[in-house]
Amino acid sequence: MIAVFDLDKTLINEDSTTLWSQWLCQNQLVADIPAYLQREQALMQQYEARQLDIADYIKLTLQPVIHLPFEQMDILVSRFIDEQIKPRIYLQSLALLRQHQQQGDAVLIISASAQLLVGAIGRRCFHVEHAYGIDVKKTAQNYTTELTGIVPYQAGKVDKLREYTHQQYGHFADTYFYSDSINDEPLLQLVQFPQVINPDCKLHQLAQAKQWPIHYFEKTVSEFSDQVMTD
Repeated sequence: MIAVFDLDKTLINEDSTTLWSQWLCQNQLVADIPAYLQREQALMQQYEARQLDIADYIKLTLQPVIHLPFEQMDILVSRFIDEQIKPRIYLQSLALLRQHQQQGDAVLIISASAQLLVGAIGRRCFHVEHAYGIDVKKTAQNYTTELTGIVPYQAGKVDKLREYTHQQYGHFADTYFYSDSINDEPLLQLVQFPQVINPDCKLHQLAQAKQWPIHYFEKTVSEFSDQVMTD
């Protein structure tokens, strides 16, 4: 059995990339903060309308810091996770994820956020090694904003799961998928056990029509504690 979790607004109560963008501004890592935040909000509106060019979004959210060497980026990401992600983890989602781990299920996170965030969040917050986001090409010293590999956005999440199951099992396996977003409709339609968490309006309507289970989670970790797994 496989359990796949979306990250943003499914495992945590916000969008991790929006949080990242705001955090970069708060830490004075963005030159024109008002213009940057306005652009980020406009792109998020396109996301909600299922019209986002994901390459534009990744470029915007990485551009302020991609000149930094990998070591400095690792430090930034670790600080960001401690300050912005850990307190926002849904305890109910964490319990579901742990239940699957305890049952011996393969647990994956597949997210349309940047891999440099998703991979670190998966490892440091949930002990999930198979955490897939949008990857970018790298130089010898730093990241770029050029996308590479399978882009796990909309139908790309199906492609990513198919790649994983082919590598691990040689065939598609029984799968749970937990998500909040209508952008994830392709994968929700594919899996045997679609599970909807705090859905947006369009996904709520679809879930009701399909009679998919709908979960409403509110309680989050307000500060780092033993309830959250770390390295």
